[in-house]
Amino acid sequence: KWIAFNAEPGKSTSSTSIYVIPSGGGNPQKVQVPSHYCGWPSEFRLSLSPDGKTLAYASGWVDYNTRTTKIYTIPVNGNEARELTESGTWDPAWSPDGSRIAFVKFSRDNERNEYTELLVIPAKGGSPKKLIDRQLGQIRGPVWSPDGKMIAYIKRPSMENPKEIWLIQLTDEGDPVGTPRKVDLPMESYHTIAGWTPDNKIGIQLTNPEYEIIYTVPAAGGIATQVTPQGWTSYPKWSPDGKRIFYRGAGSIISVPSQGGAVDTIQIDSEFVTGTAAPGSGNEISPDGKTIVFAGMKNFYEEEKKNWEVDIFTMPVEGGKPEQLTSISNELQDRFPCWSPDGHFIAFIRPEIIDKKFFMHIYTISRDGENLTKITDRSDSVAWAPIDWTQDGKSITYFSTDNAIRSIPAEGGESKFITEIDSTNSQFDLAWSPDGTELAYTDKGKIWIYDPASGKTEEVKTGVAEHATKLGWSPDGQKIAFTAYGGGDAGLWLMENFLPLEKLGPENVSPAAPLKPKFTKIRIPSRLSWAVKLSPDGKTLAHIADKKLWVTPLTGNVGPDFPGKPVQLITGDVEVEWTGLSWSRDGKWIAFNENPAPGRSDNDTTGREPIQGIYVVPSGGGESQKVLENYRDARVVNYRISLSPDGKTLAHTSVENKEQHIYLTSVDGGSSTKLLEMQAREPAFSPDGKMIAFVQDRGLGRDEGDLGLWTVPAAGGSPRLLAEAGKASSPVWSPDGTMIAFLDAPRRKKILIAEIPGDREAKGKVTAIEAPDGTEEVTILAGWTPDDKIGLLITAQRDFSIFTLPAEGGQAAIVDANCYAFQPRWSLDGKQIIYVKPPEEGENRFRKIRLFSVPSGGGTGSPLPEDYPSLTVRQLPYQSGNRISPDGKMIVTSAYIYT
Repeated sequence: KWIAFNAEPGKSTSSTSIYVIPSGGGNPQKVQVPSHYCGWPSEFRLSLSPDGKTLAYASGWVDYNTRTTKIYTIPVNGNEARELTESGTWDPAWSPDGSRIAFVKFSRDNERNEYTELLVIPAKGGSPKKLIDRQLGQIRGPVWSPDGKMIAYIKRPSMENPKEIWLIQLTDEGDPVGTPRKVDLPMESYHTIAGWTPDNKIGIQLTNPEYEIIYTVPAAGGIATQVTPQGWTSYPKWSPDGKRIFYRGAGSIISVPSQGGAVDTIQIDSEFVTGTAAPGSGNEISPDGKTIVFAGMKNFYEEEKKNWEVDIFTMPVEGGKPEQLTSISNELQDRFPCWSPDGHFIAFIRPEIIDKKFFMHIYTISRDGENLTKITDRSDSVAWAPIDWTQDGKSITYFSTDNAIRSIPAEGGESKFITEIDSTNSQFDLAWSPDGTELAYTDKGKIWIYDPASGKTEEVKTGVAEHATKLGWSPDGQKIAFTAYGGGDAGLWLMENFLPLEKLGPENVSPAAPLKPKFTKIRIPSRLSWAVKLSPDGKTLAHIADKKLWVTPLTGNVGPDFPGKPVQLITGDVEVEWTGLSWSRDGKWIAFNENPAPGRSDNDTTGREPIQGIYVVPSGGGESQKVLENYRDARVVNYRISLSPDGKTLAHTSVENKEQHIYLTSVDGGSSTKLLEMQAREPAFSPDGKMIAFVQDRGLGRDEGDLGLWTVPAAGGSPRLLAEAGKASSPVWSPDGTMIAFLDAPRRKKILIAEIPGDREAKGKVTAIEAPDGTEEVTILAGWTPDDKIGLLITAQRDFSIFTLPAEGGQAAIVDANCYAFQPRWSLDGKQIIYVKPPEEGENRFRKIRLFSVPSGGGTGSPLPEDYPSLTVRQLPYQSGNRISPDGKMIVTSAYIYT
């Protein structure tokens, strides 16, 4: 019958208000809560008791460092609130019978990681009962089932996007039963659960995938031209000569020709500055075209605690070491920088906190980091949004919180009203035309141009359906570059048919318990090097054996673990053994690199790295062709190369002066381009060709080991640490591009799988899979098939199998597998094969060698009767030479006898 809701604070106070209103319509009634502070939806959340007489709410201060929110209850018609929980709690939810309230508790560790837990407390007060233990990530929006026997909640694992609903069962006493069950959502949900209906449907808001594209359009309007690929592309700013557009791309600064074309990432050479901040990255080019200004994310440790700031930096436009101009706490943050027309000053936005409320101000600073000046006060109502200098450099134009655009003298003074707008938003943008006669801005998802002389505002037609957000005016005033934003809209969905919970599968095992998948051994009848690679369809193995390149079908006539007949590919005079292999996405080509030049060590760390060439060869047979010559590599494992899915580009490592870097080379013989400034190896293209996974390297001749698993846009950009590792190697992508399998040292007996989170700044969740029993080491990962099989090359305890083969050649047949056999010999009647087998290692200093026999048609070997000889020896020779006498009753053999 009643609905409770929050009301925005007025200008004179930072306290919000709470009201209730009849669901059938009527006048709202204010609940007389004390001074009430709240923030995002979880903190804003209200819950009415089932009888509508009591309200539960969270109130307190929330910022980047502290969360003092507590849960209170108050009679709707009363005026005395009662504190129910301790600090750091929010998200209250009454149980259907009104006896209990579920809530979420928040905490941080010294690394600033967020932890949450789910609890219930008697509605009248008392000791809370824990339902979900403290765990990394966010628990959000608990709702009760209509019968009060279950609670559903949204879970967002640490540094990942929220795409999970969890359900937990409760006893009549409110104790948790079993392990919570998870439901994976088809899209992300940044909202609390909408409710749980009596017919067991759960309402959730799911968000459509978001994207951005940069276009250019004539300033007079027209048909827009796309200049960047779809992705996270914002804050387009033109170079002074109009030839390039600089923009923020997924945290990096990227440039693209103003007509469209290949993008170029501007490298930030800093161990602290990890990328640009959003909103408000800036990335604006100085009037002389030499320097770029941006709001940078700076990560560092302070008093052994992880900390971060958003400060203003400048950097050469071609990339390099950034120069820090400002420093401010992470609670405040400097953003939205822009150059003065003469290039001598930079203006930016910095907040201040008064009475626990944020107020924005415009500051100016000289380009050398001196003369920091605040030019606004609270009465100027500066919004947290972009700013721009007027072309004469005398004023700075800004969005104001009273839904207007204003300007203020650059030296401070009284602000001036320019024009009214529909609303203000940090995602909007504004820019003066180069001649200073018109102001372009975005509002309501469209581009507008205001003419101060006439006072008229006209829409710039673009022909683009997505919302226009950020913009930049070309130096000649003829075009406007703008960001078009699409997706991101939330729709209400109903989740049903999920009960009983057993339908969701078995209870979740502990995260620490490794997965136990099925392993199938593929028997290749030759000695493999480390060079093995599965074809994209998972049906063929490319491998190096006997210094030759082979392709082997993974199906044969003997059984599922025995492949078909290998086919040798033509490699000409190129020597291959310790080489890298890579398939094109269509499976038509295989790339490989040759061994180091004769007389050169393949582990030369003196700086004279071996010279090599890279080739491609048709997988169906044909002549190989050289793609690249005189490239240098230095470690066996680093020989790995990767063809792009379209087969046009090769990613590889090359070494100069003991430093290893990843390069991209055109298969058609184009020039090579360095992808990264950081030392790296083992590149691997993603299935869509947009990303490259790689392993960071510390350099040759160093003992500290390597660092973690990273990804980087194939078009260039800032690298992203996906998973920390001591010595990661051999990354392979899942076919859908959502996961990467890799290895880590020491003693690589696990296959690690890292998920790719949607959040660009997040690390991936890593799952460990134990290798099969008897594995000494997993040497390399060969690929990931479309039916989710991962190929791996294993160094295992030695085993020997017995095969028979037609004398004229043909398909080999396995007789006895894993029998560790030496010197197999036929019996005279052809029915048995006799062989020598040593005992297990480690029994004692003597080793008893026994003779076994196996049916020649196949089977399991068994010891010969005791009246056959049993030898106590010191060591078994590999050429023991056992032979059967003509009458079949005696065997002659040789052995080292221990005396």
